[in-house]
Amino acid sequence: MNSDRFNHFAKKELAKGKLEEAKKLYEKAIQVALRDGRAYLGLSKVAQRRRDFKYAKDYPKTGIANGFGDGTLVTRLLTPMVIHSYFKPLELWEILA
Repeated sequence: MNSDRFNHFAKKELAKGKLEEAKKLYEKAIQVALRDGRAYLGLSKVAQRRRDFKYAKDYPKTGIANGFGDGTLVTRLLTPMVIHSYFKPLELWEILA
């Protein structure tokens, strides 16, 4: 399976509230494609739903540190919906710094 399929099914599991299944699928997506930003954002969403905000911030940092490939992660982080939903503006700049 490729990372697109893992991310797709993880997103579906997350929508159903199956956090552990979603987390496992996002982790598999990272194993297949270390630089796929979608999986790091997905893991951040899982952590946020668990109210574990430390990890919700750490996953995007890890994705950026791993190179984030084609810029997908940074592009998604900078969308207004993500900024409003997950991070205060200062926290976002701390992640990107």
